[in-house]
Amino acid sequence: MRIYYQITTQDPVIVSQSNATTNNHNTCDFIPGSAILGALAAKLYPELADQQDTSWAIFHSGAVQFSPCYPLVGDEVALPIPASWHIEKGRPIFEHAKLNQQTVNIPSVLYAREETQYKQLRSGFITSNGDEAQVNMGQVTKTAINNESGTVELGQLYSYSYIEQGQTFVGWIETPASYQSLIEDALCKVTRIGRAKNTEFGRVTVTPITGKVAHPQALRSQLVLWCMADCEFLDEFGNSCLSPSGKMIDPLLDGITLNIDQSYIRSHTMARFNQKRQSFDSQSQVISKGSVLVFELNGHTPTQATLNKIATSGLGINKQFGQGWVMVNPSWYQTKQLNLSSLYSPLLVAPVKPKKLVDDHMLAESTLLKWVTEQQAAEQSKANAKEATLELLQVVAKAYESARGFNSMGKHLQVGPTLTQWNKVGELVKADIGDWKAQAFEGEHCICKAKNDEFGWGIEWQGDTGYTNFADTMSAVLAHHSTAVMRLFLEQLCQYDPSTFDGLKRFKAYLSTQSQGGN
Repeated sequence: MRIYYQITTQDPVIVSQSNATTNNHNTCDFIPGSAILGALAAKLYPELADQQDTSWAIFHSGAVQFSPCYPLVGDEVALPIPASWHIEKGRPIFEHAKLNQQTVNIPSVLYAREETQYKQLRSGFITSNGDEAQVNMGQVTKTAINNESGTVELGQLYSYSYIEQGQTFVGWIETPASYQSLIEDALCKVTRIGRAKNTEFGRVTVTPITGKVAHPQALRSQLVLWCMADCEFLDEFGNSCLSPSGKMIDPLLDGITLNIDQSYIRSHTMARFNQKRQSFDSQSQVISKGSVLVFELNGHTPTQATLNKIATSGLGINKQFGQGWVMVNPSWYQTKQLNLSSLYSPLLVAPVKPKKLVDDHMLAESTLLKWVTEQQAAEQSKANAKEATLELLQVVAKAYESARGFNSMGKHLQVGPTLTQWNKVGELVKADIGDWKAQAFEGEHCICKAKNDEFGWGIEWQGDTGYTNFADTMSAVLAHHSTAVMRLFLEQLCQYDPSTFDGLKRFKAYLSTQSQGGN
């Protein structure tokens, strides 16, 4: 069972090409399947704490495959450009967001190029009709913070590159039917992916969709595999293999052989971090996405079932990370001059039609329908209140952090309103007084006043529009929220004393778990 979904970036997203923790971070121009696997694991591990076999099957065995997410262009998923495509040096690859008509598929590395000098196309994504899929990227430079002093760490600048917000990608999850509903429910709850999720990065929206792709066609004498994702193979000695045999593709294809001259194999190395051992695993070599593997059939004729299995199940190991996805016998390989109107069988997607709970003629007002509507409204109101509360708590944490950092206050000093002062505001809200906001922030005798409270409500820092203090900031932020939101906000805030250094640290740790979907 294949579950298709689209993922839209609400914030910039960082999915680094390596696990390095220093220097500059180059990000992928797509969303790897491992990022989706990790996001779902964060949701499902607690639920499956007593079902270790199910957890292993979903996330580690390879029975469930998480594909990479590639950019969406219209109603079609763009795919990696094949490594066998070339264009004359000096010519642009794309003209007006369309593949240059001079692009050719060179069927062999020994092809006689005569006087023309070609360059290989090694990156980018393209649709079946030659449209370019542009992935907008950005870069930001940050400085590390000393956890002990809460100040800037000298000489610790680093850069992140990221996928910009407002872009849509499509991926799929191949799963046994027994795990389908569990994965679908968890997938819709994914809200953040990638690195630096606790700052301004990583927020996404995941939406289920439907997908359709044609079955592969057979060729007379060759089997051509276009790598949609990285592929990893091991030989009989357990070493990485970049020239797979027919048996590694499928046990029924033991007699076919890889044509090295006609294959375009690009590779890279990787070392995954092992959480159990708290160290990196050994480096392994993988065949890079976009590579083209050409096999000679040597008289064998693969069945349609075998071709379908290769296209659906993929190749090699570590398929749970999205590795091994290939397209079998793409149509562009059969000619040197590419037909831009039909390069390959497209992967088309469409929104999921909402299921009707009742027929149209049964939508008349009823007691049950009214009750269901009220329950849905109540749940939505509760969800909105939780979201608004989390946003308020994050504003408060940022205000405390800004005030402490701007004034260079030591760990032993209290900065901003204390827990006692917040409790007074809480008592005012609990009293259900209609004008609690006025009593809290307005007038000479209000509770939250900056005057005569230099290090509490009156402490200042440099804001976005100039100097501000706690009283003014909280008045502007809290003034428009309902009593229900304020009660929930104060209930959670008053569990900590963010005016102290340790209290603020615990408060921020709590918020980080909430931002990642924790309870």
